Amino acid sequence: MSDPITVVMVDDHLIIRRGLRAILEEPGTPPVEIVGEAATADAALELVEQFAPRVLIADLKLGDSFEPGLALIQQVRRTSPHTEVLVVTGFDDGDSLLRAIRAGAGGCISKADQLNGAEIRAGIVEVA
Repeated sequence: MSDPITVVMVDDHLIIRRGLRAILEEPGTPPVEIVGEAATADAALELVEQFAPRVLIADLKLGDSFEPGLALIQQVRRTSPHTEVLVVTGFDDGDSLLRAIRAGAGGCISKADQLNGAEIRAGIVEVA
């Protein structure tokens, strides 16, 4: 069995974090280990600094705007270059996704898609 991919999640909605955690804690290949979760960009950055995860799963819109999410992606890419960013967002318009990629995200998943655990895990593997 391979080593698990370590993950930190950030989303300002508890139900999304709990749902992702439940999906990703199901057995699968490769294994995923959630080492932390946060509701804010600042808290997520602290977790990334503490745990140095392989992947940060980040909501693009944290609070009332995209700026905290975009700033978080940029900061993580500067301070933890080994941590890749997978954006999970409800905003799948081209402009928002392009901004996330330009900020340094390795990939994006839409919350509107009906993805199962294997598909979400595939997204994590793809950015990792």
